[in-house]
Formats: sequence, C-alpha cells, structure tokens
Amino acid sequence: MNLSKYFALALCALSFTACSDDDNNDVLPDDVPGFYAGKTVLVLNNGNMSGNIPGSLSSIDMATGTVTNNVFREANGRVLGDTPQGAIIHGSKLYVAVTQSNIIEVINPITMKSIKTIQPTGEGSSPRSLTAKDGYVYVTMFDGYVSRIDTLSLAIDNTLKLGPCPEELGIVGNNLYVAVSDGYNTSNNCVDGYVSKINIPTFTEEAKINAGINTNKLVTNGHDVFVICTGNYSDVNPTLKRIKSDDSVETLFEASLMAINGNTLYTINDPYVTPTYWSYDIVSGTKTQLDLEKLITPSAIGVNPFTNNLFVASYSVPSGYREPCIVNEYTATGDFVDQYNVGVGAGCFVF
Repeated sequence: MNLSKYFALALCALSFTACSDDDNNDVLPDDVPGFYAGKTVLVLNNGNMSGNIPGSLSSIDMATGTVTNNVFREANGRVLGDTPQGAIIHGSKLYVAVTQSNIIEVINPITMKSIKTIQPTGEGSSPRSLTAKDGYVYVTMFDGYVSRIDTLSLAIDNTLKLGPCPEELGIVGNNLYVAVSDGYNTSNNCVDGYVSKINIPTFTEEAKINAGINTNKLVTNGHDVFVICTGNYSDVNPTLKRIKSDDSVETLFEASLMAINGNTLYTINDPYVTPTYWSYDIVSGTKTQLDLEKLITPSAIGVNPFTNNLFVASYSVPSGYREPCIVNEYTATGDFVDQYNVGVGAGCFVF
C-alpha cells in the first residue's frame, strides 16, 4: 500500500475534529488523494506492556481491503511506544497519546513520519485521551491533569489540575467535558468519579458533575454528552448516562463501550459473558439491538463518518491479550461487510 496516498480524518473515541483557523497554513489541500475521501481507517493498537509488545498503528485500505501493520515503525525506524491510548487528527497532524512512554507523538498522517515528540514535564504526565478545537489539542494526563497543546508551537502551554485518573474528553461549544474516573482508587470503590466541566476560553473548571462510580468513557456529537460509568468491577455494572445541558444526569442502560455518529449512539455491553450490541436514537430515545456476528471479546468500536459503517475490534481468541486483534466492519444496521487482521490490543479508530 502506498502510504503517501491514503490517510483520512480522525474519529477516535470517537470524536471528530475540524481543521482550525489557527492551523490553516498546515491544512492539507483538497486534492490530496484519499485524505478527505475516507479511503483509509487507522487502528491504534495498545500493545501489551507486560508481554513486551509495544503499541502500533495499523492501516486498512478500504479500496482493496488490505491491512498494513506497524506503519509508524516502518516510516520512522522505531516503535510508537508503550500503551498508546488515544489519537486524533487536527489540522494536518495526527496526535497520539502514548501513556506509559509519557509522550505525545505528532505525526504527518500522509507519510507517517514523526514531526515532533512532545515530552510532558512538570505537572501532568501519562497522556491518555485527546480532543481539539481552534488550534489547540487538549489531552488528559492520567496522574490528575488536563493539558493544552498549541498546534503552532507544538508545545504544552497550559495545564489544569483535576482529580485522579482523568480519561476521555469532548467539547460542546466553549466547554470541555472530561471524565475523571478515580478508577484506581480501590479504597473507596471509585466513588469519587465525576465529569469536569471546563470553560475553554479561561481554561478553568466551572463544575464537577457527579455521574457515577468510575466515570470513564465520554463521547459527544457537539451538543449531546454521554458517559459510561464503568462501575466497581464487582456489584456495580458499567452504565451509560447522559449529561444534559443543565448539567443534570440521566441514567440510560448498561454499556461498556460506545461510539457516536450524528444522532445515533452505538453501544456494546460486555458483561464478561456474551456481548450485546445496540444502536440508540438520541432524538427519539429508541434502542435497537444489532446482531453483530463473529466477535469474541470486543475492545473498541468506531463509526466511519464517510460511510456510516461500524468498525468493531475484538481479541481473536478468548483472553488472547498478547495476540493480534481482528476488526470487523458492518453496515449501520449490523450486516457483516469484511474482517481485517490488525495489531495487538486494538483500542481506537482513526478515520
């Protein structure tokens, strides 16, 4: 596969970011083949640090159905790092948060060449998840902070202290919503998890929204905010909740993974027995079960904004956390399209 031809816009964890005014000098022209046409899906693989397997990027060429693994390593002659968790494209650059290596890798998504490796220093370390707006990339730091990256200088220019273990984040208007999980605080069964609402212009915290135990995953379509509270891994199951415009919280149903596309939310409930898959109409509140075949242990879900097709990553064998994953592609109604072999620990999609 010619890596200089096929790369597209990002949706990770499933948030879509537009090119910013501040970054317009770097925005790739419309005639770059494949960049805006949705011809490629990138898969961010977490790897397995205990098994000495570094993280990686896999590229799925949608025109041919072929997969190229380790595209970052092949382009740069080195591995991506240990346990990458999130990735987005903003302007013309791909940003990857590599948690255990404590770096944010800035990459040219056409050539996959590294532009800069940002090493957080001072307050805030272990970058986790990313979102972006107006020339700034926001990244959660797992030790209790959220940091802001200026996309012109490619440097962290501000850091805000939050609470223990902030995870996924998203933007609605001038507000940044951050899921603060407190997920490792086993002494109190993670009861301190919440959503931090941050005013973007002032970069200050406006509110703490108590969503539930181990508030962990967060997605938004630009006006609706959904979180999954993962629970305490014993008697409280992962639950999907909606953050309303008045900061009140509505409990919906059990779910452990999710992705959003316009007014449709796709969820997976994986209670360690048999996963179930659902589409949820945000406007009507209608929940429809999907019959997604050929999956064992799902690890990630995403929606291709160009085709509306679903992509679900899964371990290829039960408890096969050191084995390469598979990715299944489905139509929006759950019909199987194709299957792709990717890297170890597939955890995030970039479209």
